[in-house]
Amino acid sequence: MKKAINPGSPKPLKNEVRKRLEFIEFQLFWYGSLQRKALTEAFEISGFQATKDIKLYLELVSGNIHYDTSDKCYYPLPRFKPQFHEPNVDNFLNGFNFGNEFSLPLTIETLRLPTQSIDLSILRQLVQAIINKKTLSVRYLSLGGDSDKWRKITPTSFSNSGSYWDVRCFCHIDKTYKFFSCGRLIDSKKKSEDAGALPNDLEWETVIELKLGFNSKLTQSQKNILKREYRAQADEFAYSIRLAHYYNFRDRLQSGKKPNESLLNPLKIINAEEIEILQKQIVQTVYKAC
Repeated sequence: MKKAINPGSPKPLKNEVRKRLEFIEFQLFWYGSLQRKALTEAFEISGFQATKDIKLYLELVSGNIHYDTSDKCYYPLPRFKPQFHEPNVDNFLNGFNFGNEFSLPLTIETLRLPTQSIDLSILRQLVQAIINKKTLSVRYLSLGGDSDKWRKITPTSFSNSGSYWDVRCFCHIDKTYKFFSCGRLIDSKKKSEDAGALPNDLEWETVIELKLGFNSKLTQSQKNILKREYRAQADEFAYSIRLAHYYNFRDRLQSGKKPNESLLNPLKIINAEEIEILQKQIVQTVYKAC
């Protein structure tokens, strides 16, 4: 949200007033109209207060909206420019997944993968261990290798891939930083210990620039469609992520059943070999520091 825009106002606005002015612009921008009733219902205020808010908005931002007496409704003018609400495509659409602060009367259905079952008490321990820099003993179920094993971990942060939650930890068995799926942590010992000195998590701290391009089997027409979709200016474009997320990102790009199937896997990482060499070097550096 834009913070310090009080056009024509000699003093700062109260937070609750600013929130209602933002709502006015939200309605005007996304609905294309505003009635006093929308304010009274959204904020449970009186009609008198809603009228005062609209009047204040008209005083602060002149030339943005007009009132239609026949419709008894406010409409944005062609030169309408929000001053309190900052329209953003990603924030707006993601809001439907996590609950928009201001709701719209739209039918929205989100396709979700089955959710993880995360143990509340273990999650609480992880949070406190991160805050207080503690090491925990946890029981972890792995899909590969030792399938059921107690480990000593020092959690440092959480990560969400869009479909599941991981916790980033220093693993005292493998002597390196790695992700653990929160849903596979099934038990923990209540007693924790001070983490002590740990090597820097260079994979997490390093931000890499991926060079992304389009599958060579796509036609130029198909590439042009994808360029518009991904806001790319050319057939190759840059995308930044943490190095720690590289393999997860790569695997999600190659999610199609056939790796070379152009429509299932339209994007490719051009500098993959360079990134994977860097990742191996950094892992070795952390391992030697232990």
